[in-house]
Amino acid sequence: MYRLLSLKKSFVAGRKKKSKKLQGPVVIDLDEENLQQELLKDIEKALSRPGPDVVICDEGHRIKNCHASTSQALKNIRTRRRVVLTGYPLQNNLIEYWCMVDFVRPDFLGTRQEFSNMFERPILNGQCVDSTPQDVRLMRYRSHVLHSLLEGFVQRRGHNVLRDQLPSKDEHVIMVRLSPLQRALYTEFMNRFREAGNSGWLSLNPLRAFCVCCKIWNHPDVLYEALQKENLANEQDLDLDDITNGHARCPAPYQKGKTPEDPNSIGGLSLNALQEKANQVITYEWAKDIMSDYKPGLLENSAKMVLLFHLIDESVRKGDKILVFSQSLSTLSVIEEFLAKRPILAGSAREGYNQNWVRNHNYYRLDGSTSASERERLINQFNDPSNTTALIFLLSTR
Repeated sequence: MYRLLSLKKSFVAGRKKKSKKLQGPVVIDLDEENLQQELLKDIEKALSRPGPDVVICDEGHRIKNCHASTSQALKNIRTRRRVVLTGYPLQNNLIEYWCMVDFVRPDFLGTRQEFSNMFERPILNGQCVDSTPQDVRLMRYRSHVLHSLLEGFVQRRGHNVLRDQLPSKDEHVIMVRLSPLQRALYTEFMNRFREAGNSGWLSLNPLRAFCVCCKIWNHPDVLYEALQKENLANEQDLDLDDITNGHARCPAPYQKGKTPEDPNSIGGLSLNALQEKANQVITYEWAKDIMSDYKPGLLENSAKMVLLFHLIDESVRKGDKILVFSQSLSTLSVIEEFLAKRPILAGSAREGYNQNWVRNHNYYRLDGSTSASERERLINQFNDPSNTTALIFLLSTR
């Protein structure tokens, strides 16, 4: 809005240009057109001549192209008190750096061409693999000069500034041993891959293999559900951007039957047979024997899940709220199933803590299917200090 108004561009005219279809002769009222032009001049004068007392541009890296209309509109402001805020790694592109500095202090680093000759080219030349010692020395000298010039008004602030204001953050990565059942499933999965040979690795998207592994190591119940829904076996489960691209190849489901003779055979197996083995890996055929008498609903089948619920119980005892993230949507569903069967805190004398977990009351869930308005409502409810009943928030990592 500011860009259009300060550059005296008509909104109506802009819309007319976009419409390609000619809808008969266009009648232009010259008096109305002149009135609008006068109005745009007055608005432009009010906005940029002389302009406000101070201009603060958040996301300042958007001024990285000096020819862009947004940059031009901002540079037209007569105001000299200018502040640019950005979290962008400025050192990656020196011309983009120059654009932002030139907005804050016009002509301080010279014209674009002068800056390129004085700083950009010598600094880039000294960073090449085949740069001479002289190139490297010049690069360091010019970098030092540039840093010294900008020291007065370019202020870099790291997280150290907030260290005194924010509570300390501790991160713990815990390695959890697989249960015997998980180890058997994982071993079988890898054996099938070895049997399939190169064909297995080449025909399978690595993210698909990761999806299968997630089902094993998060909880065998997740794998069991996939086995029960053979028609959904190829469905992607991870809530990730990479998964959704169209390049992932979906092998056809494994079908039992005789394989025709193939002259291109490896180790006594035809390529078709190898392909079938590879397909078998992704359609969970390999897990059927191990999971034939599997009983779902046992927390102990995954040490990772046992540890999670210990953490949840301890958090509830201390009165802390806890966020649980997972890349796998099916895993979030399995966690929900276990929550529904457990009391909030077994053996607790606290009021209401002997009842089972209830969704949207004691815990919330947020994933890709949650609407934007619902997300905001859930987050605000969970963060409300007076809401002491909501203790867990399940979230997909994306």
